[in-house]
Amino acid sequence: MKHTGPIVSQRKAKKVSGEEFTAQVMNCETCGYAHLDPLPSLEELGQFYAYHFYEKQKPDYLEKMERESEYWLETYKWRFDIFKKYISSSSPSFLDIGSSGGFFLAAAKSRGAQVQGIEPSDKAADYSRKKFGVDVHVDLYEKCSIAPQSFDIIHSSLVIEHLLDPKHFVQWSFDKLKSGGIFVVETPHEFNAYQNMLTQKMGYEPWYIAYPDHLNYFNQKSLRRLGESCGLKAEKSLCAFPMEQFILQGMDYLRDGSLGLKAHQQRMAFELNLLKNGGADLLEKTYESWAQLEIGRTQIAIFRKP
Repeated sequence: MKHTGPIVSQRKAKKVSGEEFTAQVMNCETCGYAHLDPLPSLEELGQFYAYHFYEKQKPDYLEKMERESEYWLETYKWRFDIFKKYISSSSPSFLDIGSSGGFFLAAAKSRGAQVQGIEPSDKAADYSRKKFGVDVHVDLYEKCSIAPQSFDIIHSSLVIEHLLDPKHFVQWSFDKLKSGGIFVVETPHEFNAYQNMLTQKMGYEPWYIAYPDHLNYFNQKSLRRLGESCGLKAEKSLCAFPMEQFILQGMDYLRDGSLGLKAHQQRMAFELNLLKNGGADLLEKTYESWAQLEIGRTQIAIFRKP
């Protein structure tokens, strides 16, 4: 496939080998969404995910999730409650692709779902089983033997931006969904209004270009277009906390890394306080308003299979 379109962003980066180069993002007219150009090889991606992602780039990722488990479990229960509004079953079948440490699986299980996960990391899958007693396939999604029309809800958080072929991923998920089921995808909300202001008006480098793990860079429009091109119907768009707002308020965690944890903790406190004090509906409306304003660090798209 020949990729054509303008280069919309670039920054200095390093390959897994340590070689320095300039990573470029193309707004691809062929694919209908922005992605790295050129894309890394399968060999480089294999090396990255076999070792670098959990063992080197994020060595304490699971430990961090455990320290913050109250926030993640409460937030995921709240999100799952939103998803269940679209499903008639009181005990829906739920698949989480890229299930990491199993926190979303545990939240869905606590809400009555029959859960399965897919996770390529042995370390993360093993943690999921021991911590939460959940069923996890250790493999890439396309290598898993799952029958068509098996699930009421298929969810993936921070996965699609990593894939060489996002359309195949959505088509695979469509095939595994029951009729009337929902596909939920969360991915970074790139080129959002705050991000554009920081890079285009205030001189910030495009920090969000993450080579080689982030291959694809979706905004709400391009993500919706991808889902609809695979036969799904867009039901709802949400956007999570606009982390770039901290920078605009003077807490510049990009230029002072020591502020990153403080910003993250404040975001968690905001959402957790709402959820623990009867503000679940208010938080949902807040996520909806952020989506309408095209701000928010990640986006959550809910699609239905007709």
